[in-house]
Amino acid sequence: MNKGKIVELGTPRKIYFDADHRFVADFIGRSNLIPAKLLRQEKKHTIVETPIGEIACHKRTFEQDAELVLCLRPEFINTEKPSDEHTNRVTGIIRQMTFVGEVYEADVRIGDETVLVKLDPETTLVEGDELTLSMKPDHCLLVSR
Repeated sequence: MNKGKIVELGTPRKIYFDADHRFVADFIGRSNLIPAKLLRQEKKHTIVETPIGEIACHKRTFEQDAELVLCLRPEFINTEKPSDEHTNRVTGIIRQMTFVGEVYEADVRIGDETVLVKLDPETTLVEGDELTLSMKPDHCLLVSR
């Protein structure tokens, strides 16, 4: 609900993993919301251009001029070696790290964007380190602005 109006209906799981609108994606759980421009539709993915680079996302159909936002949940951004060739990769610099018990929450600067990433509590990374992040297309959700 936004300003007294129902924006979207669905189960908690559907809303968290497959929201249709920016407001809903941001309301449930933590997320990185990054402006995106539709580049092309492929058989299995929707490809967008973002300030952090070209990203392959879970397949969704949009008009070519649609105003889109890429939703990346911090828990689905990996710092380990990517597992397959269909994984998105970007490189950034750790700007800030906060230990919150079970993880470090790190602000990673990628170009002009800052992305929240969860790091292993035993990491040896420190602020100022460069790291490569990877995201599976199925965890890259496109929503309308």
